[in-house]
Amino acid sequence: MEFKITQSSRDAQLLFNIKKTLGFGSVTKQSKMSNTHHYRVRDKEGLEKIIEILNGNLQLKKRQDQFREFVEGFNKLYSTAIQIKPIQDLISLDKA
Repeated sequence: MEFKITQSSRDAQLLFNIKKTLGFGSVTKQSKMSNTHHYRVRDKEGLEKIIEILNGNLQLKKRQDQFREFVEGFNKLYSTAIQIKPIQDLISLDKA
């Protein structure tokens, strides 16, 4: 099981910043043909931290569904019982 974010190699610095900020994971060149890099987390502790960060914070239905499947797979693999939190308030510039 893994969590992965892929970006164009010209935007790879964003992935390095994510890794530096979180303090875990790895950034590698994914494909020379498509010129992409990815940030990847594969260890249980790192995956738990990613789940904690994202849980209740995803706004798009597609991403919520993907996250739910991810957590269900994590729970099954590691015999855990992480619950999906309700979605937080929508992001708005009104409070900016």
